[in-house]
Amino acid sequence: MRNIVRSQVAVLLFLALTSVAATANDQHEAAVTPEHHAMSTFDSVVENYLVIQVALAGDTLDGIKAGAKSIAESAATLNLHFDVAKAGVKASASESMHAVLPSLEKSALVLENAGSLKEARAAFGDLSDVMIEYRGLVDGVVPNIAYCGMAKKSWLQNGDTIANPYYGSSMLRCGSIVSN
Repeated sequence: MRNIVRSQVAVLLFLALTSVAATANDQHEAAVTPEHHAMSTFDSVVENYLVIQVALAGDTLDGIKAGAKSIAESAATLNLHFDVAKAGVKASASESMHAVLPSLEKSALVLENAGSLKEARAAFGDLSDVMIEYRGLVDGVVPNIAYCGMAKKSWLQNGDTIANPYYGSSMLRCGSIVSN
């Protein structure tokens, strides 16, 4: 009788484990479908860039060095092992993307080494110019382009409420969305 119970428990345990494995496999397959594509370098870079933009709009250097370092590393890695899909750009933009990557890495490194808000904002302007160029090559969802006439500079941001990284709290809403 004990052997029968043990056999039944073993069968139930086997069924439970195979069910869990099948569910995990289904979830993995769902994660790589087009609706759930892997994060591109653009997605990763923009995520870090937006952290920097928000920090500067909030008059802080918090997160800027780490974000800029991540952007520089992503650009360097993509430059060494270029892949259009990984870059997140249109297939026709491959050559243009190769030209953007060194500038992206360089401007991010300058920002990473900024020692003050003033230096960070100046470096962010250069990074923004490169990011706007990268944005133009992307095949997919992109953040808005905003422009400040006082600073005569553009930047990327999410949403329509201006959060000016060049003036922060002194002129937080100065600017307008010029492309979404």
